[in-house]
Amino acid sequence: MNGGGTKLSGDEKTKVVIVGHVDHGKSTLIGRLLYDSGSLPPEKLAKIQAKARAQAKEVEFAYVLDALEEEQEQNVTIDITQVFFQTPKREYVIIDAPGHKEFIKNMVCGAAAADIAVLLVDAEEGVQEQTRRHSQLLQLLGIKNVLVVINKMDLVGYDQNRFAALSQDVRNLLERLDINIHDIIPASAKTGENVVQRSPHLSWHLTNTFIQSLDSFEKQHNTSNILRFPIQDVYRFDSRRILAGKVESGILRVGDRITFSPSNKSTTIKTIELWNDTNTEPFRHQSIGVTLEDPLFIERGEVASHQDSLPFISNKFGATVFWMSKNVLQKGQSLTLKLATQDVPCTVTEINNVIDSQTLEKYQGREIINQNDVAEITLRCDRPIAFDANVLATSRFVLEHDFAICGGGIIKENTYPDRRDFFQNRVKSTNIFWQHGEITKEHRETLNNHKGATIWLTGLSGAGKSTIAKELEKKLHGMQIRSYILDGDNIRHTLNADLGFSAQDRVENIRRVGHVARLLSDAGLIAISAFISPYEQDRAKIRHGSDQFIEVHVDCPLQVCQERDTKGLYKKAIAGEISNFTGISAPYEKPRNPDVYVNTSTMTVEECVNSVMNYLQLKGIFL
Repeated sequence: MNGGGTKLSGDEKTKVVIVGHVDHGKSTLIGRLLYDSGSLPPEKLAKIQAKARAQAKEVEFAYVLDALEEEQEQNVTIDITQVFFQTPKREYVIIDAPGHKEFIKNMVCGAAAADIAVLLVDAEEGVQEQTRRHSQLLQLLGIKNVLVVINKMDLVGYDQNRFAALSQDVRNLLERLDINIHDIIPASAKTGENVVQRSPHLSWHLTNTFIQSLDSFEKQHNTSNILRFPIQDVYRFDSRRILAGKVESGILRVGDRITFSPSNKSTTIKTIELWNDTNTEPFRHQSIGVTLEDPLFIERGEVASHQDSLPFISNKFGATVFWMSKNVLQKGQSLTLKLATQDVPCTVTEINNVIDSQTLEKYQGREIINQNDVAEITLRCDRPIAFDANVLATSRFVLEHDFAICGGGIIKENTYPDRRDFFQNRVKSTNIFWQHGEITKEHRETLNNHKGATIWLTGLSGAGKSTIAKELEKKLHGMQIRSYILDGDNIRHTLNADLGFSAQDRVENIRRVGHVARLLSDAGLIAISAFISPYEQDRAKIRHGSDQFIEVHVDCPLQVCQERDTKGLYKKAIAGEISNFTGISAPYEKPRNPDVYVNTSTMTVEECVNSVMNYLQLKGIFL
């Protein structure tokens, strides 16, 4: 509903969402704001006054936002309401998002589009359940700065001490969510005090009124220097193929060299097509069409970006989600993920923790996610998608089941590596060919009297991989079996000395080691690899094409691994001194079907080694 003011272009206005617990006065605040600023049309004011007379009540400014008959009967706002409003400094569209549970979906949709968020708190009731929940949702949606209004100060006698106590409560809440507070304003929307005009009752508050604080709010930018142009549709006009979409961030120019993700196809922008506009530098949120220099086949869902700032590509990632369906969400459940214009089936592979909306504590070990829960989960898509953790348009997503929206979420950290090269399987040099000698693998195995193989020990740091590898090598050597240990620390001193511990470097580390292990196996040796190798996808790629790959899951509880940590790595990781540490700040994906499973918290080293030796015998490695 357009409450007042002149309608302006959506690209020019600053979008404000006002959230808070039911009956804390959101609709009244907006109505009063329009009235006191002269933005309420006379006919609308007359209608409100007539309604008040008919009900023998004082004028209720919340009536401005009565968008539906159901709302008037229930005396609660039930739909997202937009009012257009302007000050000498800015043009606004204010989104009134409902506060009660059954319409929480509208609040999420409203907040997702906002540039500025206002959190309203009742001076009498204080911080309530939905105050916490809405604050959590603002964080989830990537909103970093919030303007807080302590409303209904008239009901507490304009008590400065009450305001100070509530301000501290709000600070404690938002600090835990890593949300910055732009300002905290005491006000009474019903009486209009400190909304547009200052109040003598609040003379102890020496800074801004609500509208002054709103005008001083710096609009949150969507990483505007990074181009993200999701393709919404492809049209044919005469001989041209026009790719249509919205520039979500950054600027696109004719002649720009761009890459489409996840297809990884590159080309140059030939023309930019704008409706009745000659502007050749579309700005954020402008809908455009483009034509390309090369005849590429590009489909809906591709994301165009400049080549120096590509999005991540992966089919697996961690995310924080808000679950809205009455039906619980379970591990293994299949859903449809919609991110930008991408639409892909996905599966919940892990429920990492569920966040309590009252205490904000994280609880692990939960098997289900209930309605209105916020949780951190891992999703695996049926095909790779393009996404970011620092661009809102390509980090926010919704989840659907049976064509109904049942949840929303945001990808906040790239705890999983970029898989662009993995899915493309690119070889940079094209004029190279595999060479095969006269002596085959079978010749070497006959000479050695055993087959070549790769024994891949995977597990957390401290699980005992290196210990098992050393004892296994000793046992094989005693049997005159040729073997060689590839140890993580040793390899990083030499072959992989140029790699760090980012998710991407971990992938490259395992890729190189996997190829070395395959070369040793092809030479007729038994390569014993002792690496954390946390990602299932990487281990699967090493296994692919290898006829003698033996995956050994060296399992051990995290607590036991920490107790064994003589190097103090876990303590440093927990303290934040080491980033991307597997099991603490980076994921470890346990093998689902390992060839050999050992648990070093319940088995001796000898028992673990014997389990591997028995499997080698079973596989016919020893001739």
